[in-house]
Amino acid sequence: MLVTGDLLAISVGARGTVNGTAKFVSSTAVGVLWTAVSPVFNFGLAALLMAAGTVVLLQAGKKE
Repeated sequence: MLVTGDLLAISVGARGTVNGTAKFVSSTAVGVLWTAVSPVFNFGLAALLMAAGTVVLLQAGKKE
């Protein structure tokens, strides 16, 4: 167990806050880039970030 029982509610709330904030920031950034640059740029950026994430996960898996 990562957290004790007395911290469980705070931990779930903190996770929700972090997730909500990250979704808000990413949605805002995508909307601004979609409008200011182009939809094609957004999809290309998403593909690049997903490929980078895959590389990071593969490297992390090798260390274990």
